[in-house]
Amino acid sequence: MDEKKLTKQLRRITIITIIGSLLLSAIGFGIFTYIMKSAHEAEHEQLKAETEEYRGRLVRQMDKNLQILTTLSKAYEVSTITDEPECLGKSLMETNTADGFLSMVYMRQDGTGLMHTTISGEVEAITMDDLHPYAVEVVESALQGKNAVSKIFRSDVLDEKLFVYAVPVYENGEVVGALAAGDTLDIFTEATDGKTVMGGAGYLHLIADNGRFLVRSENTLVDEEMKYLYEGDILSEQTKAKVQAALEKGEDVCEEFSYEGNRMHFYMVPLDINGWYLYCANKVWGSSSSLGDALTIFGVLMVLMLILMNILLYSGRRVFSQNIKSLIRLAYEDPITGAKNTAYFDENFQRILETKQPFSTAALNVHNFKGINDLFGRMRGDRVLCYMENVLDHNLKEGEFFCRDTADLFYLLLLDTDQESIKKRLAVIIEQIRASSLEYGEFSYDLSLYAGVAIGEDREKALLAMQSIEHTHHTDIAFYNHDMHNAVRKKNSIESQMYPALQNKEFKLFLQPKFGMKNEGLVGAEALVRWQNPDGSYRYPNEFIPLFEENGFCLKLD
Repeated sequence: MDEKKLTKQLRRITIITIIGSLLLSAIGFGIFTYIMKSAHEAEHEQLKAETEEYRGRLVRQMDKNLQILTTLSKAYEVSTITDEPECLGKSLMETNTADGFLSMVYMRQDGTGLMHTTISGEVEAITMDDLHPYAVEVVESALQGKNAVSKIFRSDVLDEKLFVYAVPVYENGEVVGALAAGDTLDIFTEATDGKTVMGGAGYLHLIADNGRFLVRSENTLVDEEMKYLYEGDILSEQTKAKVQAALEKGEDVCEEFSYEGNRMHFYMVPLDINGWYLYCANKVWGSSSSLGDALTIFGVLMVLMLILMNILLYSGRRVFSQNIKSLIRLAYEDPITGAKNTAYFDENFQRILETKQPFSTAALNVHNFKGINDLFGRMRGDRVLCYMENVLDHNLKEGEFFCRDTADLFYLLLLDTDQESIKKRLAVIIEQIRASSLEYGEFSYDLSLYAGVAIGEDREKALLAMQSIEHTHHTDIAFYNHDMHNAVRKKNSIESQMYPALQNKEFKLFLQPKFGMKNEGLVGAEALVRWQNPDGSYRYPNEFIPLFEENGFCLKLD
């Protein structure tokens, strides 16, 4: 009886063990599948994010170069140098040398003009026939009043590949010429040869909308002799169809393919210029060791499941706990400074509201932080942010907290409502940040900071207070009041009405006479603009003129 009972119990234990092992194996397999899927999606998202970042860099650089040309064209517009060949040639030489283009051309409406090249250093007379057809296209567009960027071509004169920017030159509102500049492919090659794409495992290429490679990475995953993305059997027919459809519609596309036994994935995004696309490709998991780690963990878990279930359960709980902590860290921490982010700030702010504690919110910023990045580089700019985080962390009281929002903007929640006390605390913080940056920053740059405070209000109100002194350097700290709120509402009201008012001809021109002091006679008049409301009343000029100068509406009004 005892033997049968023991046998029965052993059988029961065996069955329970087998069922438990199978169940845990199924759960382990499910977890492994989820990890694989999540990691795979994360890899795709990283690929997309990094490609979009490089795309943004390229577009901003090209926009900057177009803006340089536009600014130069404005100088020509208000001068007479375009009418004097010698002065025009000297101007082309000076501006081209200063701005670092390969060549610069001024072309008149009659198809004649001058060109300066950095290689020869000379200015020579040219006609449209002397230019490459791609250059002719953009120059003609500029002569029609449009900014344009050419396709990439090889210049026989300069003996290298380049592309051309072109902008119109106006005189009395009429296009009288075009200013064009040839540029190297450096902005593309610097991006495509980036060593940090996907952790150094990804490769960027510039391709045309017909799939032809325009600029290739120095290192590539596929045959360098491939001229077109569609060549060979690297892409499946289905993938080719998706890529072709995306190129025809100007859309982005993310797909996978196999090459020499490797699983690859790529992402293509349009630059919205000449049908160009940025193409990024790398091996799946090429920039991450997560797959190998996941397989190792899974194998260990499977062995432990069959050997000791209790240890397995403990290990699973521990891994899960670590993943939760990592997710919390990703959700609530700023990756650059290690400070909390706005999601954490807002959640804790709601808790403060629920406890009905007296509090104030403050917004802290650096004047011209972009200048620090431009002068000393992004890495040192990030170091300044870390100084700020360290100072803030050591100056807050128990129960207070802060976060970094974007760029150099920090929010603080202070359990203090006395203005003088808050001013002193913020003044100490500002001075310590300045001292930190000068002592440890390894560069001579005196930081100028400013802050806005909203007593008993949210961070939007603190931001509004801070923005009220954004363009001043004589005030470091501003406190929110209802006048600021009313000013914003009034500004928004004026901006919402200015375009309809322009269409309805509510702006009136007045001429104020000017008399000479000597003969007391009329010597001229000053043009003034007045805004007449539909009811016949007038707005005070100081209500809208400064705002129009700030937002650029004065150009349309003129």
